[in-house]
Amino acid sequence: EKVGLLDTAVPKTNNCSDAVNWYKNRGLFRYRSQYTPKARDLVFYGYGGGSHVGLVIGSPLNGYLQVVEGNVYDSSNGNYSVQKYTRNYKRRTDSSYVYGYGVLNY
Repeated sequence: EKVGLLDTAVPKTNNCSDAVNWYKNRGLFRYRSQYTPKARDLVFYGYGGGSHVGLVIGSPLNGYLQVVEGNVYDSSNGNYSVQKYTRNYKRRTDSSYVYGYGVLNY
């Protein structure tokens, strides 16, 4: 909030569905099949984009998203953490789990 981006470049909400609607209402939402993500976009996952969100940190590599995601469950220790997924790992751009992207407006 101190940098002045909340509700101007990114929505001020903790709800993924609300965030998707915020981007849609401003013409800043792109569906998975119609867009190639770039650094600074937000990627929304799950039905209607309401399940999870990540920050795109680079162009896709070999069809995989390059993202940082928070609140990721680690079954090895039972904790939640921030994870960085890069290269050929975890989330493909054509995955049905990827709903679409919020294009940051700044």
